Amino acid sequence: MNYKAIIFDFNGTLFFDNDKHVLAWGKISKLIRGRGISDEELHEQFNGTPNAKNIQYMMNNQATSEELKKYSLLKEEVAVPAFSFCVSSAK
Repeated sequence: MNYKAIIFDFNGTLFFDNDKHVLAWGKISKLIRGRGISDEELHEQFNGTPNAKNIQYMMNNQATSEELKKYSLLKEEVAVPAFSFCVSSAK
């Protein structure tokens, strides 16, 4: 049997990266609001939600599409380097 692709979501199963996302959202929050995120916000607003929802929350539902894109990309730039070891070790 030939496969063209395999999709495997290891995030939270084999690789626990929540700390990377918390760090990234804290940095984005400081840029947007001048302060980090509280533990309460983390659990009630941020965990398991899409980037756009988190950004709208921090910007009181006033974020433009440009701001959504900008801060989503910035968040991934901060969080994604943690995954680089997986890509390089798979080569």
